[in-house]
Amino acid sequence: MINCRTTINKKLIKSLTKYHMSFQKKSASKKLFTLILCIIVTTLASLNTYGYFLKYMETESFLKIILRSSVFIIFGSILLYTNIKGAEIKLYRKLAEYFKAAEIEYMDYTISERGINLSIKNKLTPYPWSTIEKIKTDNSFIYFTSEGKHSIISKKEMSAEDLASVENIIKTYK
Repeated sequence: MINCRTTINKKLIKSLTKYHMSFQKKSASKKLFTLILCIIVTTLASLNTYGYFLKYMETESFLKIILRSSVFIIFGSILLYTNIKGAEIKLYRKLAEYFKAAEIEYMDYTISERGINLSIKNKLTPYPWSTIEKIKTDNSFIYFTSEGKHSIISKKEMSAEDLASVENIIKTYK
C-alpha cells in the first residue's frame, strides 16, 4: 500500500484538462465548420490580394497589398484558434474555479492491490481496479479514468521506491 499526496497547482490542472480533452470527440459539425471557415478565410484573403493587385498594381507596392490582405488571415486564424482551443480553455477555467471554490489544496491517494482510494477533505472515494477503465502515465503524472471520471496523481511527490511499487501494482492489475 502506497500513500501519496498530490498538490493542486496550475500544472496539474492543465495536465488534467489535456487528459480530459483527449476523451472528447469532436463532432462532425464542428469539424465541418472549421473546414468551411478555413476555406472561406483563405478564399477571401486570396481574392482580396488578387483584387488589390489588379486595381493598384501600378500605384502601390505589393507589400501594401499583402498587408491589407493579411487582416483576413489574422482574423481567420483567431477564429480557428478559438474554435479549436476554446473548449480546452473553458474546461481549464472550470476545473480551476472548482478547486478554488471547494478550497481543495491537495488530494491524498492510497494505491494498493485493491485499487486506488482518493481522499479529498477526509471524504474517501474508492476506485477498485475492476472499475478503472484506463490508466496512463507520463514523466510527471499518473492519469486514470474510472466510471467516466478522470483523476491525476503527481509522481513528483513520490519517492523513487514508492514510484517503482506503484508502477508494479499498475502493471499487475491493469
